[in-house]
Amino acid sequence: MTVESIYDFGIVALDCTSFKQIVKKHLEKLIGNLSKYVVTDFLSKMNNLFNQFEVIERKSTEEVETIDEVIHLIDYIDKIQKPDDLMDELENFLDVIKNRKDFIDTLSLKLVDTDFMKYLNLFSYPNRLRTLLFKRKQNLENERNRLSE
Repeated sequence: MTVESIYDFGIVALDCTSFKQIVKKHLEKLIGNLSKYVVTDFLSKMNNLFNQFEVIERKSTEEVETIDEVIHLIDYIDKIQKPDDLMDELENFLDVIKNRKDFIDTLSLKLVDTDFMKYLNLFSYPNRLRTLLFKRKQNLENERNRLSE
């Protein structure tokens, strides 16, 4: 449906030019706000996921001094790697983030270069973290054996 600038009804002519300008400005503002919201929501979710990966990385690389700390950290690593646990949940959320990014691309919205690079780095995080957790668990088990002697 289009709105003509002028409607001529014979005796009365209706000029819709100012109405069209008001509606156009309102729609442009609405589209701008929605676009900003989509990007802001995406960045919020992406940063939240990135922070959760960093928390796991920090927690799993903590220095341990006692056998209790070693056992506690081994249990933590085992727990987050169980099927349907934290790592799987975060990887599933990564798929949600990817779908959001695809939606942003369909709207032709752009991300700042640093945000885009952070987004790309998210995809390497799960494998890198799983490798780190595997190696860390092996080291902790060796440390547990050493401390229990």
